[in-house]
Amino acid sequence: MGKVPIQFDLPLPPSINEAWKNANGARAPTKRYTDWRKAATWRLVEQGAPGPNSDRSLVNQNVVIIIAVDRPHHRKADVDNRVKPILDTLVHNRVLKDDSLVTALAVSWQEMTRETLTARVMIVAVTDLFLTFHPDASATTGGWYLMNTEPQEEAA
Repeated sequence: MGKVPIQFDLPLPPSINEAWKNANGARAPTKRYTDWRKAATWRLVEQGAPGPNSDRSLVNQNVVIIIAVDRPHHRKADVDNRVKPILDTLVHNRVLKDDSLVTALAVSWQEMTRETLTARVMIVAVTDLFLTFHPDASATTGGWYLMNTEPQEEAA
């Protein structure tokens, strides 16, 4: 079993709508997706992932994944379209043995704080988790916060 929690920063993935194309009656990855996957592989290995040629997976237990994606300036993008490329790349690079091990996901847009668009991925063991979502003032971005203790019940 791999050690969790772990966290990785990846380049912003293409939308799943831009990742695949039909070619000669079959599905094929687009150049944009293959270029992103090469960059993501490099970033994952740089951060301690085993890589695609490894014979072992970093995590082979059920997990919860929390993903925060920098929101591009065009606000029409769908945050859920960024998830599948991330999960597939985590499997490809042997971070996860298989994406069927993902029991739950928490995904949000986050305010862009770096020069390049990024997706931050946190992988935690399946257990009682207490997550709270805090939106920004415009309600267009926000973040999931993992709490260490159970939320307190409000006084009546």
